[in-house]
Amino acid sequence: TESPGVLRLYRNDKEVVAQCLGSEGCELLSKGKWQTFKLQFKTATSGEYRAVFFKGAAMGEPRGSLDEDLKHCDGCEPQLASPTKVR
Repeated sequence: TESPGVLRLYRNDKEVVAQCLGSEGCELLSKGKWQTFKLQFKTATSGEYRAVFFKGAAMGEPRGSLDEDLKHCDGCEPQLASPTKVR
């Protein structure tokens, strides 16, 4: 079975603050051509938050920064959202 992928939320592109599949506060609502996730988290720190979906690959544990995760995205299709500032 192909992995549906993983959704990660990065703060300042430097750290993963939440991720979806297999974590508390995460729910996969639909499968198929379009996948819908519900991810709940608390923003304790201001910064720029960016959601990234790594489609079609088992990514393993986060490696720290967004750049490091993108380097290890073998055979996946990363889909990056625009960052959102939280104050």
